Amino acid sequence: MGSDVPQLQYLLPKFNDNYTMFMKTLQNSCAFDTSDIAKFRLKVIEFGKKHGVIAAVDAFGVKRSTYFLWKKKFLVSQGRLTSLVPHSTRPKRIRHMQVNPHILEFIKHIRQQYGRVGKQKIQVLLTTYCTNLGITPIQATTIGKIIKRHRYYFEGRKTYKRKHLGVPRTRKAPREKTPGYIEMDSVIVRIVDQTHVFITAIDVVTKFALCLYAGSTKSKKAKELLELFISQYHFTLRTVQTDNGSEFLGAFDNYCHKIGLEHVFTYPRSPRINGGVERFNRTIQEEFIDRTDSFFSGPANVTSHLINYLSWYNGMRPHQSLGMKTPSQYIQQLESNM
Repeated sequence: MGSDVPQLQYLLPKFNDNYTMFMKTLQNSCAFDTSDIAKFRLKVIEFGKKHGVIAAVDAFGVKRSTYFLWKKKFLVSQGRLTSLVPHSTRPKRIRHMQVNPHILEFIKHIRQQYGRVGKQKIQVLLTTYCTNLGITPIQATTIGKIIKRHRYYFEGRKTYKRKHLGVPRTRKAPREKTPGYIEMDSVIVRIVDQTHVFITAIDVVTKFALCLYAGSTKSKKAKELLELFISQYHFTLRTVQTDNGSEFLGAFDNYCHKIGLEHVFTYPRSPRINGGVERFNRTIQEEFIDRTDSFFSGPANVTSHLINYLSWYNGMRPHQSLGMKTPSQYIQQLESNM
């Protein structure tokens, strides 16, 4: 504990119902014992009672009005010692920095004209200015105090607005209860100096997912996966959500507008908005990409192994978010309830 914390308050037990009153008395006594000013005031008051007001004023060099003010506070509080503790030690008369008006005007002009110029830079300019006027320049520390005390800040806090690119964007991750809202993304891995691209798609409700092994991140490949998803999915798609990658522009975006499918973009550097497909990307990388050696036998072999994995993912792999059901079982359950 710090020295300013009344440690006795935490050491003594709560032994009876008068604990609160006792602790207040103890705290007041501690506050009085640590205040030399309060002890001096009490001494003056007691000396005045014994020898008179005039003797107390002459002996201690205080004003008559000050003596009666201390005495009044002491009597009104019914003799509480803490009433003599000063609430503020700030002097009534304080010194003010005396600065040449030309210097103040120069500093204000620089800050107002050129923005947040630092005190060291202003000192260099001010020294030349003061030399030409024949006045004594001031140090950088004093310039900093002047800027702070006179509040020479002439521009507010800069605010940055998101650029509106004319495309629909979403700020939050989708919370859908009806199938037909899918998220799409891409996974790029490098194996033995070769770059391999996978484009992924998943429905946020049923967790039905597909993946396409693509040779590049062209929009035609993303369009091909979307067409494949539409042909194999049991529900009608209404929205597709993607990031701002180039593979989801051009032919892909035109195809979405052509078939009347809403295409929603996420904001840059916001992977949590696309959390569903991001989690699928990790799953397919850990369960398929990192565990297969089909990359050494050509794209056709990779595609064949990927189809087998997707069949297992959608038809046999249980999902905790679906109550340990597979996406196929969950889709059948939804169709039976319709």
